[in-house]
Amino acid sequence: FGSTAKTFAVVTALEKGMPLTGTIKVPFATGSKGYLFKDKKLLTEKCGANEPWSVKNDYPSGGKMMTLGEGLAKSINTWAAQLVINIGPCDVRDTMTKMGLHKGNGKPIDPYISDVTLGSGTTNPMSIASAYATLAASGKYCEPYPITSITTPDKKAIKVPGPQCKQVISADVADGVTYLLKGTLDFG
Repeated sequence: FGSTAKTFAVVTALEKGMPLTGTIKVPFATGSKGYLFKDKKLLTEKCGANEPWSVKNDYPSGGKMMTLGEGLAKSINTWAAQLVINIGPCDVRDTMTKMGLHKGNGKPIDPYISDVTLGSGTTNPMSIASAYATLAASGKYCEPYPITSITTPDKKAIKVPGPQCKQVISADVADGVTYLLKGTLDFG
């Protein structure tokens, strides 16, 4: 699912109180020379890494302070990695789960730093679409429900319960992330 994973880190950061204009120091990396993350928190957290983790960017970038909006819009890998390490990879994975993102087999995204940060794991189109729909619905997750109506052979409608929905993130956080995602179209 690739860089779509970065959105879940931003949701988690905002839930933890980081402002929309929040900034983090982003390590520099290029497409050929990655930055080696070896932060103690990364190496000891359950969803972290067993050894230092090298992250490359698609093009030379980083080495400066960067806002949530800029990092998300430009899809900077070292920005995402630093953000996830700062806020906690397991917390990002928990955000993914509560927003309905899961692997194709229905199990949670694996607790590996590359999966929760850069989307190196697997999912399916319905899962990612319903998780992102949670943002569009101001934080309300609705389990995908493909049945819209059922009729008997003699054309009588049978009552069908609607999809199960629940508020999983605050409307302010969901709307804030949606606002930041627009930056991808504006200057990303």
